[in-house]
Amino acid sequence: MILEELKSSSSLREQLADAFSLDLSPIWMDQSTTKECRILEDFAGGPEALAKLTGSRAYERYTAAQILRVVRENPQEFSFTERIQLISSFMTSLLISSYAPEDVSDASGMNLMDINSLPPAWVPEICDTVSTELRSKLCAHPVVSFTTVGSISTFMVERFGFSRSCQ
Repeated sequence: MILEELKSSSSLREQLADAFSLDLSPIWMDQSTTKECRILEDFAGGPEALAKLTGSRAYERYTAAQILRVVRENPQEFSFTERIQLISSFMTSLLISSYAPEDVSDASGMNLMDINSLPPAWVPEICDTVSTELRSKLCAHPVVSFTTVGSISTFMVERFGFSRSCQ
């Protein structure tokens, strides 16, 4: 994994330049996935059924619809994708130089997490509706907000002066 191989002598920009499947990732203002939202809601039995399971009806900016759009329109890029993360967990991954799991508060806005499950878990049927490969590209399961997911990486210590004891 590229994060484990980061060298403090080079910038993140240089080292991660070819690390992403898509040149441009959608942001929260994106409204291009109405068709994908209907697919997800229809699969779940309607907007209310999806909301009871995942916390809300499908919204165009939510992760499940965005990923489904990539699967439908750019299947090759999706197949090349090793990991799918929200920006919050990606930033944590940069800090620890390892894949960090999604926090439940963020994962609950993806239309992929079962809001009724303890411990937190993805909804297998919704994930498989997006792609049968999706769960292998997500963290094993979301974690509660106060979970320590790792220690600061050597890269961050050497490049930016973080304390080695930082978690």
